[in-house]
Amino acid sequence: MKRKVIIAGCGIGEKDNISLKVYKALKECDTIIYDRLLNPDIIDEFRGKKELIYVGKKSSHHTLSQDEINKLIGEKFKEGKKVVRLKGGDPYVFARGSEEALYLKENGIAFEVYPGLSAGSVVLNAAGIPQTHRNLVTSVTYITGHREKNKEVSFKEYAKLKGTLVFYMGLNNIEKIVNDLLAGGIDKDTNIAIISNGGYNNQKVFKTKINRVLFDIKNKEFLSPTLIVVGKTIGLSDDLNYFERRPLFNKNVLITRSFKDSLILSERLKNLGANVINAPTFTIEPINLDILEKDIDNFSYDYLIFTSVNSVRIFFETLLKKYDIRKIGNVKIAAIGSKCKEVIEKYNLKVSFYSREGVAEKLYEKLFSIMRKEDRVYLPHSSLTRAYIIKKMKEKSNLRELTIYDNKIVREKVKFRGKIDLALFMSSSSVNNFIEVYGKEALDGAKIFSIGNITTQTLKNKGIGEILQADIASSESLLERIEEYYEDEKN
Repeated sequence: MKRKVIIAGCGIGEKDNISLKVYKALKECDTIIYDRLLNPDIIDEFRGKKELIYVGKKSSHHTLSQDEINKLIGEKFKEGKKVVRLKGGDPYVFARGSEEALYLKENGIAFEVYPGLSAGSVVLNAAGIPQTHRNLVTSVTYITGHREKNKEVSFKEYAKLKGTLVFYMGLNNIEKIVNDLLAGGIDKDTNIAIISNGGYNNQKVFKTKINRVLFDIKNKEFLSPTLIVVGKTIGLSDDLNYFERRPLFNKNVLITRSFKDSLILSERLKNLGANVINAPTFTIEPINLDILEKDIDNFSYDYLIFTSVNSVRIFFETLLKKYDIRKIGNVKIAAIGSKCKEVIEKYNLKVSFYSREGVAEKLYEKLFSIMRKEDRVYLPHSSLTRAYIIKKMKEKSNLRELTIYDNKIVREKVKFRGKIDLALFMSSSSVNNFIEVYGKEALDGAKIFSIGNITTQTLKNKGIGEILQADIASSESLLERIEEYYEDEKN
Protein backbone atom coordinates (compact mmCIF):
# COMPACT_ATOMS: atom_id res chain seq x y z
CA MET A 1 0.00 0.00 0.00
CA LYS A 2 1.28 3.46 -0.89
CA ARG A 3 2.70 5.33 2.09
CA LYS A 4 0.91 8.55 3.09
CA VAL A 5 0.77 11.04 5.94
CA ILE A 6 -2.25 10.65 8.23
CA ILE A 7 -3.61 13.87 9.73
CA ALA A 8 -5.79 12.62 12.58
CA GLY A 9 -7.98 13.92 15.38
CA CYS A 10 -7.96 11.88 18.60
CA GLY A 11 -10.94 13.59 20.20
CA ILE A 12 -11.15 15.44 23.50
CA GLY A 13 -11.44 14.16 27.06
CA GLU A 14 -11.33 10.49 27.98
CA LYS A 15 -8.80 8.27 26.21
CA ASP A 16 -11.57 6.07 24.82
CA ASN A 17 -12.98 8.98 22.81
CA ILE A 18 -10.41 8.21 20.11
CA SER A 19 -11.82 6.47 17.05
CA LEU A 20 -10.78 2.93 16.18
CA LYS A 21 -9.52 4.17 12.81
CA VAL A 22 -7.16 6.70 14.42
CA TYR A 23 -5.99 4.18 17.04
CA LYS A 24 -5.09 1.69 14.30
CA ALA A 25 -3.10 4.40 12.49
CA LEU A 26 -1.14 5.12 15.68
CA LYS A 27 -0.37 1.42 16.15
CA GLU A 28 0.92 1.11 12.58
CA CYS A 29 2.96 4.32 12.25
CA ASP A 30 6.63 5.07 12.97
CA THR A 31 6.37 8.75 13.98
CA ILE A 32 3.69 10.67 15.88
CA ILE A 33 3.83 14.47 15.69
CA TYR A 34 1.39 15.62 18.34
CA ASP A 35 -0.24 18.70 19.86
CA ARG A 36 -0.81 19.96 23.41
CA LEU A 37 -4.57 19.63 23.77
CA LEU A 38 -4.98 15.88 23.77
CA ASN A 39 -5.21 13.27 26.49
CA PRO A 40 -1.61 12.36 27.47
CA ASP A 41 -2.70 8.76 28.16
CA ILE A 42 -3.00 8.31 24.38
CA ILE A 43 0.65 9.25 23.86
CA ASP A 44 1.94 7.44 26.97
CA GLU A 45 0.96 4.09 25.45
CA PHE A 46 3.46 4.63 22.63
CA ARG A 47 6.45 5.94 24.58
CA GLY A 48 9.54 3.88 23.78
CA LYS A 49 7.75 2.25 20.83
CA LYS A 50 7.40 5.18 18.40
CA GLU A 51 9.23 8.38 17.56
CA LEU A 52 7.20 11.02 19.44
CA ILE A 53 7.61 14.69 18.54
CA TYR A 54 5.79 17.36 20.56
CA VAL A 55 4.83 20.51 18.65
CA GLY A 56 2.23 21.90 21.05
CA LYS A 57 1.14 25.51 21.02
CA LYS A 58 0.08 27.59 23.99
CA SER A 59 -0.99 31.21 24.06
CA SER A 60 2.14 33.32 23.42
CA HIS A 61 4.34 30.20 23.40
CA HIS A 62 4.79 27.98 20.34
CA THR A 63 7.22 25.06 20.33
CA LEU A 64 7.38 25.42 16.54
CA SER A 65 5.68 27.85 14.18
CA GLN A 66 3.02 26.47 11.84
CA ASP A 67 5.42 26.73 8.89
CA GLU A 68 8.03 24.75 10.84
CA ILE A 69 5.44 22.08 11.72
CA ASN A 70 4.45 21.76 8.07
CA LYS A 71 8.11 21.36 7.09
CA LEU A 72 8.72 18.79 9.86
CA ILE A 73 5.83 16.60 8.68
CA GLY A 74 7.22 16.64 5.15
CA GLU A 75 10.79 15.89 6.29
CA LYS A 76 9.73 12.88 8.36
CA PHE A 77 7.76 11.52 5.42
CA LYS A 78 10.76 11.93 3.12
CA GLU A 79 12.88 9.99 5.64
CA GLY A 80 10.66 7.01 4.82
CA LYS A 81 8.61 7.17 8.02
CA LYS A 82 4.93 6.35 8.38
CA VAL A 83 3.77 9.64 9.91
CA VAL A 84 0.67 10.46 11.95
CA ARG A 85 0.09 14.15 12.63
CA LEU A 86 -2.07 13.88 15.76
CA LYS A 87 -4.36 16.64 16.96
CA GLY A 88 -6.83 16.95 19.81
CA GLY A 89 -10.46 17.23 18.73
CA ASP A 90 -11.02 17.23 14.96
CA PRO A 91 -8.28 18.29 12.49
CA TYR A 92 -10.67 20.50 10.52
CA VAL A 93 -12.29 22.34 13.46
CA PHE A 94 -10.03 25.26 14.46
CA ALA A 95 -7.02 22.94 14.36
CA ARG A 96 -5.23 24.07 11.16
CA GLY A 97 -5.40 20.56 9.75
CA SER A 98 -6.50 21.92 6.38
CA GLU A 99 -3.40 24.15 6.21
CA GLU A 100 -1.18 21.14 6.80
CA ALA A 101 -3.09 19.10 4.22
CA LEU A 102 -2.69 21.87 1.62
CA TYR A 103 1.05 22.05 2.34
CA LEU A 104 1.36 18.29 1.75
CA LYS A 105 -0.67 18.54 -1.48
CA GLU A 106 1.51 21.39 -2.76
CA ASN A 107 4.64 19.34 -2.04
CA GLY A 108 3.42 16.16 -3.72
CA ILE A 109 2.97 14.18 -0.48
CA ALA A 110 0.00 11.81 -0.26
CA PHE A 111 -2.24 12.26 2.77
CA GLU A 112 -5.54 11.29 4.37
CA VAL A 113 -7.45 13.09 7.12
CA TYR A 114 -9.16 11.08 9.88
CA PRO A 115 -11.86 12.94 11.85
CA GLY A 116 -12.09 13.10 15.63
CA LEU A 117 -14.68 14.12 18.20
CA SER A 118 -14.50 17.91 18.37
CA ALA A 119 -14.39 19.90 21.60
CA GLY A 120 -17.78 21.37 20.78
CA SER A 121 -19.29 17.90 20.78
CA VAL A 122 -17.47 16.34 23.75
CA VAL A 123 -17.35 19.34 26.09
CA LEU A 124 -21.02 20.27 25.75
CA ASN A 125 -22.01 16.63 26.18
CA ALA A 126 -19.97 16.31 29.40
CA ALA A 127 -21.52 19.54 30.73
CA GLY A 128 -25.04 18.24 30.02
CA ILE A 129 -25.67 20.87 27.33
CA PRO A 130 -27.24 19.52 24.12
CA GLN A 131 -26.07 21.35 21.01
CA THR A 132 -29.63 21.19 19.66
CA HIS A 133 -33.01 20.24 21.14
CA ARG A 134 -36.29 19.82 19.30
CA ASN A 135 -38.66 22.81 19.64
CA LEU A 136 -35.96 24.73 21.51
CA VAL A 137 -32.79 25.03 19.37
CA THR A 138 -32.37 23.87 15.77
CA SER A 139 -28.83 24.98 14.94
CA VAL A 140 -25.34 25.28 16.42
CA THR A 141 -22.55 27.64 15.39
CA TYR A 142 -18.86 27.15 16.17
CA ILE A 143 -16.98 30.46 16.39
CA THR A 144 -13.33 31.18 17.05
CA GLY A 145 -13.10 33.74 19.82
CA HIS A 146 -9.42 34.35 19.18
CA ARG A 147 -8.32 36.17 16.04
CA GLU A 148 -4.97 37.15 14.58
CA LYS A 149 -3.28 40.15 16.18
CA ASN A 150 -4.15 43.61 14.87
CA LYS A 151 -7.31 42.27 13.19
CA GLU A 152 -10.43 44.14 14.27
CA VAL A 153 -13.37 41.79 14.72
CA SER A 154 -16.99 42.17 15.78
CA PHE A 155 -19.20 39.44 17.28
CA LYS A 156 -22.42 41.49 16.93
CA GLU A 157 -23.65 39.49 13.92
CA TYR A 158 -23.92 36.30 16.02
CA ALA A 159 -26.48 37.94 18.33
CA LYS A 160 -29.12 37.49 15.60
CA LEU A 161 -28.65 33.70 15.41
CA LYS A 162 -31.28 31.63 17.24
CA GLY A 163 -29.17 28.53 17.84
CA THR A 164 -26.43 27.54 20.26
CA LEU A 165 -23.22 29.58 20.01
CA VAL A 166 -19.95 27.84 20.88
CA PHE A 167 -16.86 30.04 21.16
CA TYR A 168 -13.48 28.31 20.98
CA MET A 169 -10.39 30.04 22.44
CA GLY A 170 -12.46 32.99 23.63
CA LEU A 171 -11.57 33.31 27.31
CA ASN A 172 -9.08 36.16 26.85
CA ASN A 173 -11.61 37.93 24.63
CA ILE A 174 -14.73 37.28 26.71
CA GLU A 175 -15.39 40.94 27.49
CA LYS A 176 -15.44 41.81 23.78
CA ILE A 177 -17.61 38.76 22.94
CA VAL A 178 -20.21 39.52 25.62
CA ASN A 179 -20.39 43.26 24.97
CA ASP A 180 -20.71 42.72 21.20
CA LEU A 181 -23.50 40.16 21.65
CA LEU A 182 -25.40 42.54 23.96
CA ALA A 183 -24.84 45.45 21.57
CA GLY A 184 -26.06 43.22 18.74
CA GLY A 185 -29.39 42.73 20.49
CA ILE A 186 -29.11 39.34 22.18
CA ASP A 187 -31.65 38.86 25.00
CA LYS A 188 -29.92 39.92 28.21
CA ASP A 189 -31.40 36.89 30.03
CA THR A 190 -29.78 34.41 27.62
CA ASN A 191 -27.87 31.63 29.40
CA ILE A 192 -24.09 31.52 29.14
CA ALA A 193 -21.70 28.79 30.34
CA ILE A 194 -17.93 28.85 30.70
CA ILE A 195 -16.45 25.34 30.68
CA SER A 196 -12.84 24.64 31.69
CA ASN A 197 -11.13 21.29 31.02
CA GLY A 198 -14.37 20.03 29.53
CA GLY A 199 -14.65 16.28 29.07
CA TYR A 200 -11.99 15.56 31.72
CA ASN A 201 -12.65 14.46 35.28
CA ASN A 202 -11.60 17.86 36.65
CA GLN A 203 -13.91 19.91 34.43
CA LYS A 204 -15.51 23.09 35.81
CA VAL A 205 -18.79 24.46 34.52
CA PHE A 206 -19.83 28.02 35.42
CA LYS A 207 -23.33 29.16 34.39
CA THR A 208 -25.07 32.52 34.58
CA LYS A 209 -26.94 35.07 32.42
CA ILE A 210 -25.11 36.96 29.69
CA ASN A 211 -25.87 40.40 31.17
CA ARG A 212 -24.30 39.35 34.50
CA VAL A 213 -21.38 37.20 33.39
CA LEU A 214 -18.63 39.84 33.39
CA PHE A 215 -19.57 40.81 36.93
CA ASP A 216 -20.01 37.21 38.13
CA ILE A 217 -16.62 35.99 36.88
CA LYS A 218 -14.59 38.71 38.59
CA ASN A 219 -11.89 37.08 40.75
CA LYS A 220 -12.71 33.65 39.31
CA GLU A 221 -9.98 31.62 37.64
CA PHE A 222 -10.67 29.57 34.52
CA LEU A 223 -7.95 27.24 33.32
CA SER A 224 -7.22 26.70 29.64
CA PRO A 225 -8.67 25.10 27.55
CA THR A 226 -12.04 26.81 27.94
CA LEU A 227 -15.18 26.92 25.81
CA ILE A 228 -17.84 29.63 26.07
CA VAL A 229 -21.39 28.49 25.28
CA VAL A 230 -24.38 30.78 24.76
CA GLY A 231 -27.92 29.50 24.30
CA LYS A 232 -31.17 28.05 25.61
CA THR A 233 -30.06 24.43 26.03
CA ILE A 234 -27.76 25.41 28.91
CA GLY A 235 -30.96 25.36 30.97
CA LEU A 236 -31.16 21.58 30.51
CA SER A 237 -27.75 20.89 32.03
CA ASP A 238 -28.90 20.38 35.63
CA ASP A 239 -30.96 17.41 34.45
CA LEU A 240 -28.58 16.10 31.80
CA ASN A 241 -25.14 16.44 33.39
CA TYR A 242 -24.51 12.72 33.97
CA PHE A 243 -20.74 13.27 33.75
CA GLU A 244 -20.38 15.07 37.07
CA ARG A 245 -22.79 12.72 38.85
CA ARG A 246 -20.40 9.77 38.63
CA PRO A 247 -19.44 8.63 42.15
CA LEU A 248 -15.76 9.66 42.05
CA PHE A 249 -16.06 12.77 39.89
CA ASN A 250 -13.08 15.12 40.42
CA LYS A 251 -11.79 13.12 43.39
CA ASN A 252 -8.03 12.60 43.57
CA VAL A 253 -7.46 8.86 43.97
CA LEU A 254 -4.06 7.49 44.97
CA ILE A 255 -2.88 4.11 43.64
CA THR A 256 0.36 2.72 45.08
CA ARG A 257 0.90 -0.12 42.62
CA SER A 258 3.30 -0.04 39.68
CA PHE A 259 2.05 1.63 36.48
CA LYS A 260 1.92 -1.72 34.68
CA ASP A 261 -0.07 -3.48 37.41
CA SER A 262 -2.50 -0.60 37.87
CA LEU A 263 -3.52 0.00 34.23
CA ILE A 264 -6.89 -1.76 34.43
CA LEU A 265 -7.61 -0.40 37.91
CA SER A 266 -6.76 3.14 36.74
CA GLU A 267 -9.12 2.86 33.76
CA ARG A 268 -11.96 1.66 35.97
CA LEU A 269 -11.42 4.51 38.43
CA LYS A 270 -11.30 7.09 35.64
CA ASN A 271 -14.60 5.73 34.31
CA LEU A 272 -16.06 6.45 37.75
CA GLY A 273 -14.88 10.06 37.41
CA ALA A 274 -11.61 9.95 39.36
CA ASN A 275 -8.40 11.88 38.80
CA VAL A 276 -5.93 9.02 39.28
CA ILE A 277 -2.58 9.65 40.98
CA ASN A 278 -0.11 6.85 40.25
CA ALA A 279 2.54 6.77 42.95
CA PRO A 280 4.26 3.35 42.72
CA THR A 281 5.82 2.40 46.05
CA PHE A 282 7.90 -0.56 44.90
CA THR A 283 9.41 -2.17 41.83
CA ILE A 284 9.71 -5.87 41.11
CA GLU A 285 13.23 -7.18 40.45
CA PRO A 286 13.55 -10.88 39.52
CA ILE A 287 16.37 -12.66 41.36
CA ASN A 288 17.77 -16.20 41.60
CA LEU A 289 16.66 -16.95 38.03
CA ASP A 290 19.65 -19.26 37.49
CA ILE A 291 18.50 -21.35 40.46
CA LEU A 292 14.89 -21.21 39.26
CA GLU A 293 15.99 -22.51 35.83
CA LYS A 294 17.75 -25.49 37.45
CA ASP A 295 14.70 -26.21 39.60
CA ILE A 296 12.54 -26.21 36.48
CA ASP A 297 15.03 -28.50 34.70
CA ASN A 298 14.46 -31.06 37.45
CA PHE A 299 10.84 -30.21 38.18
CA SER A 300 9.00 -33.07 39.92
CA TYR A 301 6.56 -31.85 42.54
CA ASP A 302 3.13 -32.73 43.87
CA TYR A 303 2.10 -29.14 44.58
CA LEU A 304 3.03 -25.78 43.04
CA ILE A 305 1.95 -22.77 45.14
CA PHE A 306 1.78 -19.17 43.94
CA THR A 307 1.39 -16.33 46.42
CA SER A 308 1.22 -13.44 43.93
CA VAL A 309 0.69 -12.48 40.30
CA ASN A 310 4.38 -11.54 40.03
CA SER A 311 5.52 -15.00 41.13
CA VAL A 312 3.26 -16.53 38.45
CA ARG A 313 4.65 -14.31 35.69
CA ILE A 314 8.29 -14.81 36.61
CA PHE A 315 7.95 -18.56 37.03
CA PHE A 316 6.21 -19.17 33.70
CA GLU A 317 8.31 -16.67 31.74
CA THR A 318 11.38 -18.58 32.91
CA LEU A 319 9.85 -21.98 32.17
CA LEU A 320 8.66 -21.06 28.66
CA LYS A 321 12.08 -19.81 27.56
CA LYS A 322 13.23 -23.42 27.47
CA TYR A 323 10.20 -25.72 27.74
CA ASP A 324 6.50 -25.85 26.99
CA ILE A 325 3.85 -25.95 29.68
CA ARG A 326 3.92 -29.79 29.88
CA LYS A 327 7.20 -29.57 31.81
CA ILE A 328 5.33 -29.16 35.10
CA GLY A 329 3.46 -32.45 34.53
CA ASN A 330 0.47 -33.28 36.71
CA VAL A 331 1.39 -30.99 39.57
CA LYS A 332 -1.55 -29.62 41.58
CA ILE A 333 -1.56 -25.82 41.47
CA ALA A 334 -2.63 -23.61 44.36
CA ALA A 335 -3.02 -19.81 44.38
CA ILE A 336 -3.69 -17.00 46.79
CA GLY A 337 -6.35 -14.61 45.51
CA SER A 338 -8.70 -14.58 42.52
CA LYS A 339 -6.36 -12.38 40.43
CA CYS A 340 -3.50 -14.82 40.89
CA LYS A 341 -5.83 -17.66 39.86
CA GLU A 342 -6.95 -15.70 36.80
CA VAL A 343 -3.38 -15.14 35.58
CA ILE A 344 -2.50 -18.85 36.01
CA GLU A 345 -5.56 -19.84 34.00
CA LYS A 346 -4.33 -17.73 31.08
CA TYR A 347 -1.70 -20.44 30.61
CA ASN A 348 -4.58 -22.94 30.15
CA LEU A 349 -3.86 -24.50 33.52
CA LYS A 350 -6.34 -25.59 36.15
CA VAL A 351 -6.02 -24.18 39.67
CA SER A 352 -6.92 -26.97 42.07
CA PHE A 353 -6.92 -24.88 45.25
CA TYR A 354 -7.17 -21.16 45.85
CA SER A 355 -8.03 -18.69 48.56
CA ARG A 356 -10.82 -16.46 47.26
CA GLU A 357 -10.23 -14.15 50.21
CA GLY A 358 -6.62 -13.55 49.15
CA VAL A 359 -5.29 -14.60 52.56
CA ALA A 360 -2.47 -17.16 52.74
CA GLU A 361 -3.80 -18.79 55.92
CA LYS A 362 -7.11 -19.64 54.22
CA LEU A 363 -5.31 -21.44 51.40
CA TYR A 364 -3.01 -23.34 53.71
CA GLU A 365 -5.93 -24.50 55.85
CA LYS A 366 -7.33 -26.22 52.74
CA LEU A 367 -3.97 -27.70 51.77
CA PHE A 368 -3.03 -28.89 55.25
CA SER A 369 -6.22 -30.93 55.48
CA ILE A 370 -5.14 -33.11 52.53
CA MET A 371 -1.37 -32.68 52.34
CA ARG A 372 1.02 -35.39 53.57
CA LYS A 373 4.45 -34.82 55.08
CA GLU A 374 6.13 -36.61 52.15
CA ASP A 375 4.38 -34.45 49.50
CA ARG A 376 6.86 -32.42 47.50
CA VAL A 377 5.86 -28.76 47.38
CA TYR A 378 7.41 -25.97 45.29
CA LEU A 379 6.90 -22.39 46.50
CA PRO A 380 8.40 -19.55 44.37
CA HIS A 381 7.83 -16.30 46.27
CA SER A 382 8.83 -12.70 46.96
CA SER A 383 11.43 -11.38 49.37
CA LEU A 384 8.57 -10.14 51.57
CA THR A 385 6.81 -13.48 52.05
CA ARG A 386 6.19 -13.94 55.74
CA ALA A 387 8.65 -16.32 57.45
CA TYR A 388 5.73 -17.75 59.46
CA ILE A 389 4.10 -19.07 56.27
CA ILE A 390 7.31 -20.80 55.12
CA LYS A 391 7.85 -22.30 58.57
CA LYS A 392 4.32 -23.78 58.65
CA MET A 393 4.73 -25.24 55.16
CA LYS A 394 7.99 -26.92 56.14
CA GLU A 395 6.26 -28.50 59.14
CA LYS A 396 3.51 -29.97 56.97
CA SER A 397 5.34 -30.99 53.78
CA ASN A 398 8.59 -31.62 51.95
CA LEU A 399 8.97 -27.96 50.92
CA ARG A 400 11.30 -26.41 48.36
CA GLU A 401 10.99 -22.61 48.55
CA LEU A 402 12.82 -20.02 46.50
CA THR A 403 12.78 -16.22 46.53
CA ILE A 404 12.40 -15.26 42.85
CA TYR A 405 11.88 -11.50 43.15
CA ASP A 406 12.69 -8.54 45.35
CA ASN A 407 10.23 -5.77 46.22
CA LYS A 408 12.42 -2.66 45.97
CA ILE A 409 11.12 0.55 47.51
CA VAL A 410 10.62 3.50 45.12
CA ARG A 411 12.04 6.60 46.80
CA GLU A 412 11.44 9.07 43.99
CA LYS A 413 8.37 11.09 44.91
CA VAL A 414 5.46 11.82 42.61
CA LYS A 415 4.18 15.40 42.89
CA PHE A 416 0.50 15.50 43.83
CA ARG A 417 -1.78 18.16 42.37
CA GLY A 418 -4.11 18.93 45.23
CA LYS A 419 -4.95 16.80 48.25
CA ILE A 420 -5.60 13.06 48.11
CA ASP A 421 -9.31 12.34 48.53
CA LEU A 422 -8.99 8.57 48.74
CA ALA A 423 -6.05 6.16 48.81
CA LEU A 424 -6.02 2.52 47.76
CA PHE A 425 -3.61 0.09 49.41
CA MET A 426 -3.24 -3.39 47.92
CA SER A 427 -0.52 -4.82 50.17
CA SER A 428 1.33 -4.30 53.42
CA SER A 429 4.53 -3.38 51.56
CA SER A 430 2.74 -0.55 49.73
CA VAL A 431 1.59 0.83 53.10
CA ASN A 432 5.03 0.64 54.67
CA ASN A 433 6.81 2.08 51.64
CA PHE A 434 4.35 4.91 51.06
CA ILE A 435 4.54 6.12 54.65
CA GLU A 436 8.34 5.85 54.68
CA VAL A 437 8.67 7.97 51.52
CA TYR A 438 5.75 10.42 51.77
CA GLY A 439 4.93 10.43 55.49
CA LYS A 440 1.61 9.63 57.12
CA GLU A 441 0.56 13.29 56.87
CA ALA A 442 0.21 12.89 53.07
CA LEU A 443 -2.94 10.89 53.84
CA ASP A 444 -4.53 13.53 56.08
CA GLY A 445 -8.21 13.90 55.22
CA ALA A 446 -8.17 10.99 52.76
CA LYS A 447 -10.53 8.02 52.83
CA ILE A 448 -8.41 4.88 53.13
CA PHE A 449 -9.40 1.71 51.28
CA SER A 450 -7.68 -1.62 51.95
CA ILE A 451 -7.74 -4.81 49.89
CA GLY A 452 -7.76 -7.22 52.85
CA ASN A 453 -7.17 -8.10 56.50
CA ILE A 454 -3.38 -8.11 56.49
CA THR A 455 -3.12 -4.78 54.69
CA THR A 456 -5.74 -3.34 57.06
CA GLN A 457 -3.75 -4.51 60.08
CA THR A 458 -0.59 -2.89 58.69
CA LEU A 459 -2.48 0.40 58.25
CA LYS A 460 -3.71 0.19 61.86
CA ASN A 461 -0.19 -0.53 63.07
CA LYS A 462 0.86 2.73 61.38
CA GLY A 463 -1.76 4.63 63.36
CA ILE A 464 -4.26 4.98 60.50
CA GLY A 465 -7.89 4.47 61.48
CA GLU A 466 -11.27 4.49 59.72
CA ILE A 467 -10.23 1.99 57.08
CA LEU A 468 -12.74 0.74 54.52
CA GLN A 469 -11.97 -2.81 53.45
CA ALA A 470 -12.98 -4.91 50.44
CA ASP A 471 -15.26 -7.86 51.16
CA ILE A 472 -12.93 -10.14 49.21
CA ALA A 473 -9.22 -9.48 48.64
CA SER A 474 -9.42 -8.52 44.96
CA SER A 475 -9.29 -5.34 42.87
CA GLU A 476 -12.83 -6.02 41.68
CA SER A 477 -14.19 -6.24 45.22
CA LEU A 478 -12.25 -3.14 46.26
CA LEU A 479 -13.78 -1.16 43.38
CA GLU A 480 -17.24 -2.35 44.36
CA ARG A 481 -16.60 -1.21 47.94
CA ILE A 482 -15.47 2.24 46.75
CA GLU A 483 -18.38 2.69 44.37
CA GLU A 484 -20.86 1.53 47.00
CA TYR A 485 -19.45 3.93 49.60
CA TYR A 486 -19.59 7.01 47.35
CA GLU A 487 -22.99 6.16 45.92
CA ASP A 488 -24.33 5.98 49.50
CA GLU A 489 -22.58 9.26 50.33
CA LYS A 490 -24.28 11.03 47.38
CA ASN A 491 -27.66 9.67 48.41
